[in-house]
Amino acid sequence: MIAGMNNYAPKIINELVEATFAGDVARSEKVYMVMMELSKKMHFTDSTIASHVGLYARGFYAGFPRKPMLLPSFEDPIYKEIRTAMQKSFTDLDLPLEVGDYELIKD
Repeated sequence: MIAGMNNYAPKIINELVEATFAGDVARSEKVYMVMMELSKKMHFTDSTIASHVGLYARGFYAGFPRKPMLLPSFEDPIYKEIRTAMQKSFTDLDLPLEVGDYELIKD
């Protein structure tokens, strides 16, 4: 599988793979639907920028993409919006949302 979400939410992809291999169709379907909902939120830009924003939103230093790609300003509300969407996704799946200590987002 090539999944951009592996960059910023690998636990969700891992949960999908584990449930599928375990034959848990109900869990696989639930994880898939949550994954697709989060994916829709992340399609506000291209996948490189979305991955960086997703990591920063979780509190992980993500570096910077090569020019000409630019990240939104760290004051942009998109970071908090993505953090909220990720928290909802992880909560819906009863998974912990691990966060780093990079202090871009103040809760």
